[in-house]
Amino acid sequence: MNSVSEQHAAGQPRSADDDAPRTPFRRLILLLGCVALAGAAGALLRWLLGELIPEQGMKFPWVTFAINVGGSALLGLLVGIVHALPRTPGWVMPTLGTGLLGSFTTFSSVMLAAVDSMRLPTSPELNTPRELIDPALLDTTQMGIAFAPSPTVEWIAYLVISILLCSGAAAGGITVGHAIFGCDAPEDEGSKGAKR
Repeated sequence: MNSVSEQHAAGQPRSADDDAPRTPFRRLILLLGCVALAGAAGALLRWLLGELIPEQGMKFPWVTFAINVGGSALLGLLVGIVHALPRTPGWVMPTLGTGLLGSFTTFSSVMLAAVDSMRLPTSPELNTPRELIDPALLDTTQMGIAFAPSPTVEWIAYLVISILLCSGAAAGGITVGHAIFGCDAPEDEGSKGAKR
């Protein structure tokens, strides 16, 4: 009776050591399930916010922008907390970070919003593309506006602003997480010797 299955077939009880090789695999499967469920929850939350506050009539995709900046701040806060508390369970960062907040804040949504903002507006009265509307109606100099940025400039500005503010929000979240949960800076070798 060398194998575990032979011992089990003979009616001998299984020990905890018998499951040891399968434990990491079981943990991985459980973690994958948690990440998938959290990812579905984050995606549904993002969709729900988009449905509650539709961006179709907006010149600037404020909902996507707010979701990404807020989610980046939350992700930074989570990283700060996990870093400050070394005993945080191993499932927290993959489940809440990658799963929930990763699906809540996505760069693909930023790109989609940017592309949507580049589309030519339509006239609500005629429901026709911009090119078919009388150019005199679109002349911004008659309205006293000296500069009207092209859709490409607006698109690039939106991407740059999104990247900068999301990065800043994440950095701020990390800082707040460290400040609230008291992350001590690691001491270097020189300062240890000076204290002795």
